[in-house]
This record gives sequence, C-alpha cells and structure tokens, in this order.
Amino acid sequence: MVKRHSFKECLKERRAFYKAIGTLRCNILNEDVVFNSRGFYHLRHDNSSRGRSRSIPSYHNRLWLLPLSEQVLQQATNIHEYKPKKYFKDLEKYCEVWELRSDTKLLEITGKRTFNVSVVLRRIGNGNIQFCSIWRNGK
Repeated sequence: MVKRHSFKECLKERRAFYKAIGTLRCNILNEDVVFNSRGFYHLRHDNSSRGRSRSIPSYHNRLWLLPLSEQVLQQATNIHEYKPKKYFKDLEKYCEVWELRSDTKLLEITGKRTFNVSVVLRRIGNGNIQFCSIWRNGK
C-alpha cells in the first residue's frame, strides 16, 4: 500500500484538491454535486448541534479517501440509503440525504486494494446537492 502523508501534509493537499473540484456530475442522481465549504467542514466535525470535532485519525482517513469521491459519484449503480426531506432545527430548513456506495480503486491512493467507499450527499431546502462526507466501509 502507498504510504500516507503526515496529517498536516494531507490536510494541505486535500484542501487544495477540494477547492479545485467545484462540481462533479453524479450519474445515479443525474445532477451536479457541489463541493463547498460546508462539506469540507463536515469532514472535520460531526452533525450534532455542538459541531464536535472528529478525532484526528478519523479526519485523516476521510481526507485520505477524498480523491475517491469522484469515482463513487460516477460508478455508483444504486442508492444505498435515502432519507427523504425532513426538517432540521439546526439548519431551520428541510434536508434530504443520499448515501452512495461503490467499490473503488485508485492506484496512487490505495495501491492495488479495492475499498467499498460511501459518499454522503445532501440537499438543503431547494438548493444544490452538496458533498457531505466520505468513509470506508468495513476493514
């Protein structure tokens, strides 16, 4: 497996990568997904009203997997989980959420191994679909 960068190097590299994405097409939803500051913030913080920080190892793993988000959006063949519009007091708006899963492989990131990766997307109100999070399923 390819050696990971230190946390600080990974954060710097992935922040630049994330800003450069802008939008990506999600084939299964047939819509564009916006990669904005809310999504990057959510990689570091949980969804609770307190916005607690995730542990550094969890944050590092999510940053490390970030380049796989494009493959998941393009390769996902079904929606693993869908949460219909529900009112969130914290946001004071309705929000709907999708979880997409795909077996992904990116040689520069994962070496020769394939990972099952989940990408979470959400739409707040009637706005654009936004990237929300990414993680690896299983071990």
